[in-house]
Amino acid sequence: EFRRVLFRSIARKDDEFFHIENYHGSHVVILKENINDNDRLLAAEITLLLSKKDNGNIQTTKIKNLRKTDKLGKLILKSYKLIHISKVRDEAIELFNNVSRF
Repeated sequence: EFRRVLFRSIARKDDEFFHIENYHGSHVVILKENINDNDRLLAAEITLLLSKKDNGNIQTTKIKNLRKTDKLGKLILKSYKLIHISKVRDEAIELFNNVSRF
C-alpha cells in the first residue's frame, strides 16, 4: 500500500517508467525532465539489476501511458518502447552497489 501512495504522490504524468518485459521485476521511474539517452540506458540497467537479471528487454513509457489493475504491482502499458540490454555496464553495477536505498 505504501508503494501505491508513494508512486501516485510523486510521479508526474510525463515522468518515465521502466519495467523488465515479461517478468515480475521491479519498476523504476525517472523523476526528471529532459531525459537523455544515457539516463534511459542507466534506468534500464538499474531495472535489470533490481530484477536480479543481467540482460533482457526493458519496457519504457511515460506515466500517463500506464493503467492500473486490481492486482498490486500489476500495470498495463498502453504504449511503450523497448530497450534491449545484452550486458549491464560495469559503471551501472558500481553505481547500483553504492547507492543508498530508502
